Amino acid sequence: MKIDLLPLIIKKKIQIFSFVAFWVIIGIFYAIFSTPLYNSYVTLYPSSNEAPIGSMGDLGGMLSQFQDLGGLSSDLSGTAYDIKDLVESDTFKQRIVKHKWKIGKDSINLIEYWELDENNYDGFFSSIKKRLFALRTDDLNLIRLDNAKGILEKRIEVVENESGLFTINILMEDAVLASQIADYTADEIERYIKSKSNEKTKENRKFIEQQKDSAYKDLEESENKLKQFLVQNKKLDIAEIPELQFESLSLIRKVEINQELYLLLLKELKISEIEELKDQEIVQRLDDAYPATRKTKPNFFIVLIVMINFSFIGIILFYFVYENYLRKILKNT
Repeated sequence: MKIDLLPLIIKKKIQIFSFVAFWVIIGIFYAIFSTPLYNSYVTLYPSSNEAPIGSMGDLGGMLSQFQDLGGLSSDLSGTAYDIKDLVESDTFKQRIVKHKWKIGKDSINLIEYWELDENNYDGFFSSIKKRLFALRTDDLNLIRLDNAKGILEKRIEVVENESGLFTINILMEDAVLASQIADYTADEIERYIKSKSNEKTKENRKFIEQQKDSAYKDLEESENKLKQFLVQNKKLDIAEIPELQFESLSLIRKVEINQELYLLLLKELKISEIEELKDQEIVQRLDDAYPATRKTKPNFFIVLIVMINFSFIGIILFYFVYENYLRKILKNT
């Protein structure tokens, strides 16, 4: 006979209550005695850095029509950087882990802070872990660094809003340290993006300078050809000879085109030199990090809700399966 769920709950209410109460007590002890984590955050808003420099849009259109300027190509637009990708990159994690943090009177890195430097990974469980996960190195420094990055990865969260605003959350055992890491992360992002943007601006300036020199040579060459043509045919009435008139117009047009391109590149070179010297704000920091006044994890009420729900559902499923299936199997055996 199949037992329905509600009568089963009523029948086993004492056992169910005792089981749930047991796990609730464990949850309370966990929330009280586990190491608290404090959240600190910064908010960053990327400035628009994809706009063309000066009249770069016109320059790009002009250069596409003059592919004989040396066969070079360049992306003259800005470069977009994803802050989330930067923060989650291995390079950034290593910088944060290895950085010396001011904690009290000491300056220590995160490997020392988490006391990973005291672990030689030569115990029984460490040897099993090495075999299970096929670790290919015995270098303790690399193992400690990798473990520290693993812990840090769980402590960093990057949230991107629809508006483009990035919020970088840092969870640490020490509220002051969490704010230090959050501010340091923002500083590193600004420094990295600014450095790369400056490199891009310098590359653009060098590219334009090369094109300007090439355009000047082409202008000189076209002017010399026109001059040579006029000298060779100075005794002839060019206007009366269609072939010579057509060639003259062609040479004049080439001089005008090369002159226009040279002047445009000269203008863009001056603009790019100014842009290279400018101190551009690539990322706007809207909120600086401050030490939290209350712990973020573990959250007492969330722990209680999770414990109550999972223990209640678990014990109900157990008795439901036992009363409807396992008991019949055990009787038959």
